[in-house]
Amino acid sequence: MTTRFAQVVIGPAGSGKSTYIKHAVEYYKSIKRVVHCVNLDPAADDLQYEPVIDVRTAINVKEIMDTLGYGPNGALVHCMEELVSDMTWFDDQIGEHEYDYLLIDLPGQIELFSHLPILPSLLAILKEKGYYLCAVFLLDSQFMIDPSKFLSGGLVALSAMTMLEIPHINVLSKCDLLSIEQRELIDSYTEFDTDVLSSLVAKQPKIEKLTEKICELINSFNLLQFQMLDLKDNESLANLETQIDMLLQYFDNADMDDPEFEDPIVKKEDDE
Repeated sequence: MTTRFAQVVIGPAGSGKSTYIKHAVEYYKSIKRVVHCVNLDPAADDLQYEPVIDVRTAINVKEIMDTLGYGPNGALVHCMEELVSDMTWFDDQIGEHEYDYLLIDLPGQIELFSHLPILPSLLAILKEKGYYLCAVFLLDSQFMIDPSKFLSGGLVALSAMTMLEIPHINVLSKCDLLSIEQRELIDSYTEFDTDVLSSLVAKQPKIEKLTEKICELINSFNLLQFQMLDLKDNESLANLETQIDMLLQYFDNADMDDPEFEDPIVKKEDDE
């Protein structure tokens, strides 16, 4: 039985990863589950949570830009490559903690979760330590209201799912910013009638066949589903965390000595 779990929070820049982690921490605090935040984004400026592990203490994007003359994107990828070239720092920082539940924040560069081997190397360390893992892939719902961008986001999600090979949930974030009409539109897209989606994409002879093939690809995998997340709705966040618990098999594998599972009546009697 393991007592170690981790959410690996990924998604493009601006998709709301840091904000999600902040609200997830508040939610878990309300149900008395102890969680710890991990920042693995060396370019992060202003985090909305307090990390117990922060990659910026080991390597910094601005220093790499000044030293090597790289641009922001190249410097960030270089930092992540340096991180996995010698896993000692990451291994030591994770340590050997029981009753551990991590929320891991990662950079938004798409190549990190589409084709570079960086994340699989980091996840391998966690697997060796006995962590149950779940990828939480965030996409900005405001970006996804365009049908062509919805298909593009779906392909990126598929790429991440197939590369990481861990339990995975796709989340449309910032749904509280959508109008009623936009929300209904997103709802119709998430039913994944790809014939309808294909018909909504702007018809240009040069890309019409490509769009059809993309839709066929998504249909052939039959893996894509999206969870709507409205952080102004407590039930929306609670439902998402419940689904993540199911993917992590949390209640099957968590140690029942964890404070989260204490009977509140018994606890009150003990305190008295």
